[in-house]
This record gives sequence, C-alpha cells and structure tokens, in this order.
Amino acid sequence: MRQERACCGWQPLSRLAYFYAGQSQNNDVITLKHPDLKRNEVDASVRTILAGISKALSQGSRVEIRGFGSFQNSLRPPRKGRNPMTGVAVEIPAKLRPSFKAGKELRERVDYPTIKP
Repeated sequence: MRQERACCGWQPLSRLAYFYAGQSQNNDVITLKHPDLKRNEVDASVRTILAGISKALSQGSRVEIRGFGSFQNSLRPPRKGRNPMTGVAVEIPAKLRPSFKAGKELRERVDYPTIKP
C-alpha cells in the first residue's frame, strides 16, 4: 500500500482525507466527513466564504483566518518589459495582487521533522 506523510507520521492513503484542487471535490470530502450536512448546504457555505474573502480583498481589506493564514493585497511596482513578438520595450503599470501568508499553526503542521525509515 502506498504511504503518505501526515502531521504525526506515515499513514496509509486510505485512512487520510485530502483536499483536492477542485472545489466540488473538496465539497465531496466535507460532505463525507459530515453526513448531517447536505451537499447544497456545503456548496453554499464554501461559496459564501470565498465570496466574502474576494469582496474584502477587492475593497482593500486584509482577511485573517486564525491558525491558517492571512490574505492581503500587495502592490507590484511599475516596471519595464518587452513585447516578445517585436522586442519593443513597454511600460507595465503598477497593480495590486492578492497574496497569502501562512499562519503559525499551518507552518508548524507543514514543517514537520523528517521521519527516517
């Protein structure tokens, strides 16, 4: 059986619940872990949370989820670039981009000590 690292050591993949790249797959995992919740309730909750984070960032606010991390906007300064087709120099304007900084608890869970076989 294939093995995967968890925060407390190596565990078989079949015993772990993972979050996947797609939102619908993550909602399936939540629904399986909490059978009392309906699929449409989970979808609505996840969409509401993501919409709230997006709205706060678009208004220039910082969003912090304790133990997980914080989202905020960071300014990319203007810079000079080149058009790859013509080689002509172009000015790239300044812009805001969302950024994420992991919280202490998340960093500690990810940065577990290496387990020697």
